[in-house]
This record gives sequence, structure tokens and C-alpha cells, in this order.
Amino acid sequence: MTHRVYLRYPNQRVAHKTQTDSREVAALAFRRLVAAHVGEAAAVTWTQDGRNRQYIRLDKHHQQCRLCSYVGPFIDDGECCPACAMVQ
Repeated sequence: MTHRVYLRYPNQRVAHKTQTDSREVAALAFRRLVAAHVGEAAAVTWTQDGRNRQYIRLDKHHQQCRLCSYVGPFIDDGECCPACAMVQ
């Protein structure tokens, strides 16, 4: 399986692309991009073998983590803080 994680801007520009066979590496790259780019007019995309696995808009749906006080979009269907990986 090939995982690709990247930051996509509205003009279709892609940045911070990670390509790996490891699901764990892809998950870590995804979490770090979401936490590092909160509020930007962009999205973080994770694909697996060319199919969307997760897509998170960084400028919408902000929540606050009860453990680490991160404020921004959560991952894994809005259940997990990308900064500390705590399920809310």
C-alpha cells in the first residue's frame, strides 16, 4: 500500500508531501500537518493507493482539546486531537 499525505492550497498547489508504505508514518505526517497549519486556507489530504482516506479543511470546524488546549480541526471523523492524539 502507498500512502500519500500533503497540504493542498485552493490554487491546487501542493506542499509538504509525504509518500510512504507505512500507515504509521502517514498517520504521524497527517497529524503534524494538521496541527502545524491550523487556520490556513488549505486542507490536509491523506490518500491510500489513490483513494481518499482523510481530508481535513484547516480553516473550519475548530474544537478545543481537553488535554493539551489545542484549538483547530480534529481528525479521524472529528474524534481525535492531532496535537496529542487524545480521543475526545
